[in-house]
Order: sequence, then C-alpha cells, then structure tokens
Amino acid sequence: MNVLAFDTETERFRPGVMAPELVCVSYQRPGVPPKLVSHLDAWPTVSAWFEEPTLFVGQNVAYDMAVLSAWRPELLPKIFKAYDEDRVADTMIRQKLLDIAAGCYRGRPGEKGKWIKYDYSLDALAKRVLGEQVKKEGFRKFYGWFRDVPLHKWPEHSAALQARAVGWLKAIPMFEGSATKIKDLREEWVEKHFPEGITEADAVGLVGADQSETTTYPLSDARITLDIYLKQETHAKYIRDQYFQTRAAWALHLASCWGLRTRASEVSKLGEETKEELREITQRLIEAGLVREDGSRDTKKAQEYMLEVCGYCWDSGLGAFVKVPGRDHYISPRLTDKGAVSLDSDACKVTEDPLLIDYANYTGHRALLTKDIPLLLAGERYPIHARFDLAETGRTTTSNPNIQNFRRTERKVA
Repeated sequence: MNVLAFDTETERFRPGVMAPELVCVSYQRPGVPPKLVSHLDAWPTVSAWFEEPTLFVGQNVAYDMAVLSAWRPELLPKIFKAYDEDRVADTMIRQKLLDIAAGCYRGRPGEKGKWIKYDYSLDALAKRVLGEQVKKEGFRKFYGWFRDVPLHKWPEHSAALQARAVGWLKAIPMFEGSATKIKDLREEWVEKHFPEGITEADAVGLVGADQSETTTYPLSDARITLDIYLKQETHAKYIRDQYFQTRAAWALHLASCWGLRTRASEVSKLGEETKEELREITQRLIEAGLVREDGSRDTKKAQEYMLEVCGYCWDSGLGAFVKVPGRDHYISPRLTDKGAVSLDSDACKVTEDPLLIDYANYTGHRALLTKDIPLLLAGERYPIHARFDLAETGRTTTSNPNIQNFRRTERKVA
C-alpha cells in the first residue's frame, strides 16, 4: 500500500465553519521530497490519491479530511471508504495510544520527580520523537491571505503582507502604568484593531519571518508527519486498535464541525447549580485550611496536605522528599518544573482523596463559570464546536466547552 503523509493550510476556522477554505496541500511519500500544491490546481493530484490503494497519514488528520471534503464534496464517499478500509492513520492518535500502552499518557516523572508534561501537537511530537525543533511563528496564521494567489507569486505577496503587519505594530499606542496594566491595555487594543484572531506576537513573528517560509513551513509539516509515522511504526504492535480510534475521531470531528446549540435558560440553570456546589466545596476547603476566607488558595498548606496524603515528607538534610515510615500505601508526589509539589487537577485526582478532589474541582468549577458557561450561552447565537479528545481509559473528553462530564459530579462518584 502506498503511504502518503499530507497536511493542509487553510483559512482560519470560525463559528459555523470548522472545515475552512483550503489554501494549499503539502504531501510526501517515503523516499521522495515533499511537494506543495495550491488549491487552485490541486484537484488532479488529490483526486488521484483516492484512485489507488493509499494509506493516508496525517497529524490530527480528521481536520484535513474534513477540509478536503468541504473543498470537494465528491471526495466524501471516498474518504469514508478509506476510513472503513483502515487506510487512514493519525500520528497524534498513534502517539497517544503508544503513551497509554507505556503508562505515560500526558506525561511522566522525570529527574528528581519533576513532572514532564506531554503535548501532542506536531511541533511537540517532532521534538520528542524526532529530536527536531519546529519553528511555528511566521506565516502560520496567515495562509488565508494567500488563498487566491498563485504559488509563484507568494514571495511578492509575502512582502506586502509583512509591510502591512509593520503598520499594525506601529499603530499600537503608547500606554502608561504598571507592566501588567500596559500588557492588558495592549492586548485589549490589539484585539479591537488587528485582524480577527491575530495577536501582537503573531504580527511580530510575521514581520521577522523569511519569505521562503510560506512554502517551507507546509513542506516541513508533511515531512515531519511522515518521519513521525515511520518512527512510530517500530512500535506498531502496541497500537492495534489505532484504526478504530481514528474512525472514532473522524466521527467526533464531524459532530464538532456540525456543532450544537443550547438553550440559555438551561445553561443558566447549570451555572446556578455550579455556583451552589462551588460554595459547598469552598466551605469544605476553608474549614480544612486549604482556601482562605477571601477565596484565595493557601498553596503551602495544600502542598503539605498533598504530601501527607501521598505518604511523603521533606527531608532537609537529604534535600529530597522521603517516605514516611509505617505507611501501607504510597503515591509518588508529582513535582512542577521548579521542583515544587504539583497541585494541578491530575495530581490531585490521582490521589483519590476527597479533599484534594475538592481542591481540583475548586479550580475546575471556577473555570466552568468563567469560561465554559459563557461559551455555552453563546450557543443560542451560533454553533458551539467543542473539542473532543481521548482519555486514558479510552473514553472521550470534551473542552472549549466541556459538554459531557461536568466536574461537579466527581466528588459524589469518589
């Protein structure tokens, strides 16, 4: 079977359009250099892929397949056929399955117990699997500006786009105040006056980019995807259900593209229930001394309690955490990059301690109220495109917003 790694560059996705307009397609087969074609003349190349026994390889490949099917709807039956015949592989899903098999999904303890968090983006996998650093700034967010420009004119168009970005940056006013206040004011101004979704950092990266990156960036994405796939193939025996998971991801991505609508009255009810449960959690944490009366968290006391639950204590002589004698059960405490006891959600939940689960939910409930509830309320105006992901158990998770397993039930389950 012919192996083909491919990637698409598109317009920016937006509410109601999660399979945005195609700009270009980069692709590579083993043993030959990567190639790049504009959507203006890509049809003969892309259509030919589906006329032969091709194994399609991509990073978060469901996104690219949805883009191709929106670009040319006649491809949709052929894309489904490729999924049905186990001819679609996803390097992101494959790495997640490999990490689950190895017991290090989303991270592992490193030197002196410091927690090494794993990300599954293409640049993160390139660094971890290939030892290669990927440059992600530059033109990455600006391919929509090249959509109707022939490839041979991209350098000329790049110069004009960079000149425009220089103008955006020069237009930012001078603000006064503390560093934090200036940062907030600049971000607020940029959000109002820059093109939608473009940050100051994006504009700076664009100005500093080499014009050749308009083509080298997508070409490198195809090459890196193929190289990661080939590296993963040496461990293929541990991911025998990869095609099942890839089909599931495709179905979930299509559901996300379609989106969902909400009823404001029901979302508001969820918000009120969450507020009530947050009050109960807060009261328990205040009584335990992990949260102060003003609502701020007492990190020091929480870390001490975490160590107590895990069965460890700090030995100043050794300069390390050591086990407390006489315990039947120990849990290795997770540490941050700076060597402090981690109190993130995963670290708290792995202890299965009700109070630490409360501590995790304290942050989770507040995020639900400040982030997820506003997103859910917006569902009356436009579709909500929640992001689906794979849990270590094989079940699904959702975020932005969470729509399936609200944190408020976790203490009751425990």
